Amino acid sequence: MTDKTRAMILMDKKVREEELLSWEFTDKPVTAWGGLRLIKEMLVQMKFREVLAGSGLPEPQSNRGYDPVVMIESFMVCVWIGGVRFAHTQLVRFDEALRQIFGWKKVASVSTFTRFFRRFKRQNVDEVFSFVNSWFWNQLAPKTLTIDLDSSVMTRYGEQEGAAKGYNPQKKGRRSHHPLFAFVADLRMVLHAWLRPGNTAACNGAAEFFQEAICNLGSTHR
Repeated sequence: MTDKTRAMILMDKKVREEELLSWEFTDKPVTAWGGLRLIKEMLVQMKFREVLAGSGLPEPQSNRGYDPVVMIESFMVCVWIGGVRFAHTQLVRFDEALRQIFGWKKVASVSTFTRFFRRFKRQNVDEVFSFVNSWFWNQLAPKTLTIDLDSSVMTRYGEQEGAAKGYNPQKKGRRSHHPLFAFVADLRMVLHAWLRPGNTAACNGAAEFFQEAICNLGSTHR
């Protein structure tokens, strides 16, 4: 077989493959995150919006304010598609197909998100996360669980709130946070966490932290 014949056969094969691909124009909104439809269905089955509505989220301060449930849900979606800062919420705000999937009429701007989360005081954080965590763990069948406690060092660059100089084996003298974690070893999941300043001792507040972690499990588990 000559090179010319081989080239003609390959070209003919490519043309036939292209003819099998159907394509058309559409006026419907499209998105690269269509797979989140499955996440949406999961949240509906979990009745997640009803749980958020009863968790004590800060209410809007005006009649034109955004529903706090939509604020939390849209922020979570932003994280799921790879957002790592408030500016990335614009990806969700201007994705018409994604808004239709989750049934949002509109998504808040970056400044609205930052104002919303600034309204979270310590009492709000304790109430909301305790409520949601307890609800989540109560969805599991009662069982005996093993809880592991551990701390870590997270090096910080810039002016992050709570960052302080402390024990930092990787970046000596650098500001850091010293978080405390509670893991459910059986399920490989995080049960609870405290974000502490970098100059906090590893055992500081560990007893109180453990009690909060146990409360998050509710009364159905040992």
